[in-house]
Amino acid sequence: ISQICPGDIVTLSVEDLDAINFFWSNNETSESIIVNTPGIYSVTSTNSFGCEGVAFFEITLLPEPITIIDGNTILCTGESTVLSTDFGFSSYLWSTGETSEQITVSEAGTYSLTVTNAEGCQAETSVDVMVYSSSEIEIIGDTAFCEDADVTLEGPVGNMLSYEWSTGSIDPVIDVQTGGTYILTVTDVNGCSNIDSVIVTEYDNPEPIISGNLNICDDESAVLNLGDNFIAYNWSTGDSIPEIVVNTENLYEVTVTDINGCVGTTSHLVTL
Repeated sequence: ISQICPGDIVTLSVEDLDAINFFWSNNETSESIIVNTPGIYSVTSTNSFGCEGVAFFEITLLPEPITIIDGNTILCTGESTVLSTDFGFSSYLWSTGETSEQITVSEAGTYSLTVTNAEGCQAETSVDVMVYSSSEIEIIGDTAFCEDADVTLEGPVGNMLSYEWSTGSIDPVIDVQTGGTYILTVTDVNGCSNIDSVIVTEYDNPEPIISGNLNICDDESAVLNLGDNFIAYNWSTGDSIPEIVVNTENLYEVTVTDINGCVGTTSHLVTL
């Protein structure tokens, strides 16, 4: 009786020095045959005197080890995964050269494993590990706004699976009405995440103050002045300068714009 592992071959030979003819049960007529399937094989040998002899060979199949590789096969840059197989084999040999039941990998590639069972039979399996780079992301939108206004912040478009803002929103676009740091976590279709953040500044609207006479006499004039702290002036008189001279009773209004683009309005009543 000979035992073979699945996929192995064995040579069956006749040890009869006097035999000159051979006939095997698989119809071969050589002195030896090569087989790879279990079963009972017989051979009839004949010597030069015509005498025959019969021999039998029994081939049995040893159990084949069955193994699979478990583990996450899709990684993002910087991540690692544990590839493992069943316990209980006599030996393990990974394509990395390691000989334990499990290995930790972080690079893309094909990882193969050969296991050997107690009977000495081997089996090989492999798995492909993919490593994806996280998508580059950038928050788009104004990072400053004036009091009583708002800004819109937009996440990236494309192959994105999910969005998560520090505000709790899961939409790709948000409107913000307060200053602060806004953080966006984006996960792409490969399951890889990346983070971007922006600091949004809220500016106070300017509060201009007009200095000048409130009361004038006939034939007199008043100088109304705002100072030069603003970048634009718009008086109700049509003037666009920091200081105007008026000689009539009226309510004089002015709108100013500061260096941040924020607008403020005030007025000054001049009476005779």
